[in-house]
Amino acid sequence: MGNAGSSGAQFLLSLVLVARLPAAGFGQFTFLLLLAQFIMAVAAALFAAPVASLQREPEPDGQDAWVALSGLQLVFVIPAAGVAMGAAMLVGADGRTAPVFALVVVLGCLRQFGRISQYSRSDQRGVALSDALFCLILLGGIALLLVAPTAQALLLAFASLSLAHALGIIPLAGQFSALGRSASGLGVKMGMLARYRSIWGQYSRWSLLGVISTEATANAHSYLVTLALGPGGYGAIAASAVLTRPGNVALIALGEFERARLGRLHALGGDLAGSRGLFIAAAAIVWLASAGLTAAVLVWFPDLLLERGYEPAAFTIAAWGWLAVLLARCAYLPASTEMQALGAFRELAWPTVIAMPVSIAGTVILLHYASPSWTLAAITLGQIVAGALILIRYRGLMTRAET
Repeated sequence: MGNAGSSGAQFLLSLVLVARLPAAGFGQFTFLLLLAQFIMAVAAALFAAPVASLQREPEPDGQDAWVALSGLQLVFVIPAAGVAMGAAMLVGADGRTAPVFALVVVLGCLRQFGRISQYSRSDQRGVALSDALFCLILLGGIALLLVAPTAQALLLAFASLSLAHALGIIPLAGQFSALGRSASGLGVKMGMLARYRSIWGQYSRWSLLGVISTEATANAHSYLVTLALGPGGYGAIAASAVLTRPGNVALIALGEFERARLGRLHALGGDLAGSRGLFIAAAAIVWLASAGLTAAVLVWFPDLLLERGYEPAAFTIAAWGWLAVLLARCAYLPASTEMQALGAFRELAWPTVIAMPVSIAGTVILLHYASPSWTLAAITLGQIVAGALILIRYRGLMTRAET
């Protein structure tokens, strides 16, 4: 139930909030959730993504690298919490909601590292239990949201996410408790930085560049619309994104699973062709399910998401725009995930760097001449450019690997 359950629970959370919060409130929630995901993506680029690639290193090099990554991940969450709290207050969160949101970021980063690290060690039982706990706790929070006062909805949503991440860390605690046994003494701790320097040069700096450029390519409209018009102007885009949110969460979980599995197959040998085919089929199913859900809601149940006063035309344009973005992501996700598993972060970074100006410039132009919902056309174009360049580099990488 793990990945599917987590995806479904987060979808229900967004669905309840879009029905309970005004447009500005839901825009604020969605923007902060997007920011949390970006901070977690930065953490993954710096510390979690290299884990799958480092499986190919012999002991003790692989163990030393893992100690460095897990130790520095623990340090990273301190400034991450400060950034999260400051951003939450900047978009209007009150003095209670902002620190709880920061806690979501801290615990989410730690749980993410534990999941990816445990995946890479071929131990999926703890990951499945973590996902199950996350899902059950979040469902409990959603039940409380149904009866809680609207004024407390945002605080309760982030508190539920924090508690779900916290309990979800428990089955993964071994990924951090081993750090204390491996990293005793100041010399070893200083050695973490020295060991990470080589990881940074080989993997993390290129992964980080890719995350930043990918964020600009995929979500430039979110930041620019919110900056220009405030959370209320972002409301229709945020509300329509609820329909594709399960698909996006499913793709993230699918990428995490396949990155670890493809890394093991490349390191130990196995049926790569079969695994690639299953990955492509799974991504296609995710998109078809998202398209079916979107069409069903827009045709038969439009009042489910429009009752808070969103303009129907803007909502519909944005909903189909999100589907176009999701389709572009599904097209290149298998290739980009396998490149991550091989440690080809440098090759992955440049396509989104090149596509980034397309999304940003297109968003600025469309924001000036059209409604905010049309900015998703610029994001789709940026994703298509990035995806085409990734596929070209993937084919080149596979050709070199076979010769």
